[in-house]
Formats: sequence, C-alpha cells, structure tokens
Amino acid sequence: MEAYDNIASCLEVTDEQILHAMQPARSLDDPSPRQKMLGLLHRMAHVAAPESGASRMLLVAARMALRDWIDGDLVVRLIGDDDVTVMQLMVDDGFSMERMTAPLQITAPFEEFRQAVIHEPNTILPLARDGEIEHRGLTLRRTQTGAPKGPPSFSALDLGLIEGMGGRTTIERAPHRPPALPVEEDAPKAASKPPPLPKDRPKPPPLPAARSAAKQPSRPEPANLPPPKGKPHRLASYAKMPAIIEFPKDLKKKP
Repeated sequence: MEAYDNIASCLEVTDEQILHAMQPARSLDDPSPRQKMLGLLHRMAHVAAPESGASRMLLVAARMALRDWIDGDLVVRLIGDDDVTVMQLMVDDGFSMERMTAPLQITAPFEEFRQAVIHEPNTILPLARDGEIEHRGLTLRRTQTGAPKGPPSFSALDLGLIEGMGGRTTIERAPHRPPALPVEEDAPKAASKPPPLPKDRPKPPPLPAARSAAKQPSRPEPANLPPPKGKPHRLASYAKMPAIIEFPKDLKKKP
C-alpha cells in the first residue's frame, strides 16, 4: 500500500501509525481498516530483517483482535527456523477457519517471536498462546482478557459516511404487541344442550303390534310313513332280507 511505502524498518512503525490504520473509512474511495492493517503487516514483512524489531508485527495483529469488523476470534500461527518465519492470520467463527490473507514470509528468525511471546506476553494482549510453544512453531489466539468485543457493526466506515449513505443511523422497530393469551387445550368444553321441541309438534303414530308366527305342523319322518297299498314298501322288503346269504353245502356245480 502506498501509504506505507516510506517504512524502511519494522522499528519505524509507531503507535500513531497503527492507530491511523485502524481509523474507519471517511469516503467510499478510502481503504477499509482491514485493508490498511493488512497492508501495514505486508509492508513490515517485506522490510523485516534479523534483529530489526520484526516481533512488532505481533503488536499490530493484537490491535486487530478486538475490532468488530473481524467476525470471529483472531488466530495467529508462526512457523519458522533460524532464517525465515511464516505468519498465518486466520479467523475462527466457531464453525470454520477462514484465512484473512496469504501467509506472510518474514526474513527473521523464529526465535525473536518466541522470546517476545515468552517474556512480553502483556504487550500482545488479547492474544495469548494456544497450547505449548514448540521449537519451530507456536499459535496465538484471542482470549477474553481485556476489553470485551462488541457485536459486528459498521465501524469500518465513519458515522458521517453512514449518515450520508442512508440518511440516518437508527433502525425503526416494529411496534410492540402484547403476546396472545395461551389457549388451554385441556380445559373441558361445556356440553351443548339440544334445542327444545315445540309443544304443538304432532306425536308419531304407534307402532303396530308384533304378529306371532303361526306354528306349522311338524312333518313325519320319511321312515315312519306307512307303506303304499298294493306293493310292499321297498324298505320293508330290505329289512326282511338276511344280512348274509348262505348257499346249501350239497349244491353241485353244473358241468
């Protein structure tokens, strides 16, 4: 960013420059505080050198942690060796991790950042180490220590600019309505009475008396019927026949 081209070393970055970068935009052409703060970090990473105050980049990142234009908690990861350190800036919204910018390559040993976190932890609040500090890496995360973070708003823009865009900054709310009374579903319902009958209503005719079924004479069984006259009854002739017919023993077969 052109506003920080005159910075030749990380030690030249003052608190006034950091506060100026966090100021809200005063016109639609002005860069947002997020763009200015990230531009400042990119310039510091570009001019960083060993033993030239490269750890002040943690101070700039700590100032961004409480800004309400960061929707979540700021997470700073540092990985490096004796020559180069890589800084990653991410935002944790509780569901995912979003990278704010590309990883920053810093020409400074990792030990400078490690010593700053161990010996000067109050200068980078509300950032604090998350987990153990390893030999080649560490993680910083925003904590609840310090001023509370407000809800997301239009703080990235100046209030005068917001009034010029919308005409007003207040939000009209719908009129308050009292809540509806609860309906008791379990309450017993009163039984509705049928309408009264008219007095001059004609009475229905009486029902006819039930007729008693005439008893029919029982028919005699077929076996008890008397045999017809003339010829003997077939059943009677069958009853006189022997069960087994025996032939005489002296009956000779005819040749």
